[in-house]
Amino acid sequence: MTRSIWIIVALMVPIGLMGMDEGTPKDTAAVRFIPVDLFVDSGATPLGAWQLEFTGHGDVELVGVEGGEHPAYKQPPHYDTEALMHDRVILAALNTTDTLPTGKTRVARLHLRVSGEPTFET
Repeated sequence: MTRSIWIIVALMVPIGLMGMDEGTPKDTAAVRFIPVDLFVDSGATPLGAWQLEFTGHGDVELVGVEGGEHPAYKQPPHYDTEALMHDRVILAALNTTDTLPTGKTRVARLHLRVSGEPTFET
């Protein structure tokens, strides 16, 4: 009887360890999602178009892009969808209507998955 219990335990331990992946990070608490608001200040000039390059350094992944707060830029800006797999993206938007924002305007919001202490450039 004791021998059969040891055999069962000996088989269960390796089976339980088979599900462990060595590539899985041990500390997933450091991974978080953050929004980054992008603003353009056009002063008194109506903002008809904008473009910028966003680069993240460190463990940063762009996971989503939202539009801005003004109706002229409510739709997400144009960007290369392949850029979602890299740490650099060029965003751009154009609007030719008569109702364009002036002054400081949030034109987009980026959603990022980060870990550690990343740095950003625009």
